[in-house]
Amino acid sequence: MNSFSIIIPNDKAASYKVVTLFISFINLMAFGYAVIYLTSSPTGSILSIGLVISLLATIVFFLRPYNDYIKNFRIEIAFIICACIWIFSGNYLLGVLLFVFALAGLIANRKQIIHFSKQQIRYPSFPEKILLWEDVDFVLLKDDILTIEMKDNRLMQFSIDKEVAAEIDTAEFNQYCKERVGGE
Repeated sequence: MNSFSIIIPNDKAASYKVVTLFISFINLMAFGYAVIYLTSSPTGSILSIGLVISLLATIVFFLRPYNDYIKNFRIEIAFIICACIWIFSGNYLLGVLLFVFALAGLIANRKQIIHFSKQQIRYPSFPEKILLWEDVDFVLLKDDILTIEMKDNRLMQFSIDKEVAAEIDTAEFNQYCKERVGGE
């Protein structure tokens, strides 16, 4: 086989969900405040749209784990739309901050996949980290734990989901990595 790709768990996902929920509530309250106190301004109707989008996004964010139809919902898209509404209404700071948070969320919540090719290992950080085989001491997948040890004694270990591990021929993967580390 020419390459392997292994999905690793995203350790930051749980923390990001809490922060996202907090940001969602702040955004919802800010739109609510703006709608109540700025409805007579020319941007009052666009702020009402932002309030509705924020409310729906927050509700769907709560329901997402329980409904298969909305499992792929990305609240970051709603944040980007709301950021545009804030900017359009003249609240540039809120808009820019929400936009930056949405982009950070899109990056933080992407699937974490380590790619093993004949030339290198691509690690899914931001920006993506390239590990050359000549810098790797060993790679081992055993008992659903992926271990990568570098020659400078850095150690990376990942607990692989059972479903992901079941799709990998462990003996073939370990032999593939052994050949790369051996300098082939």
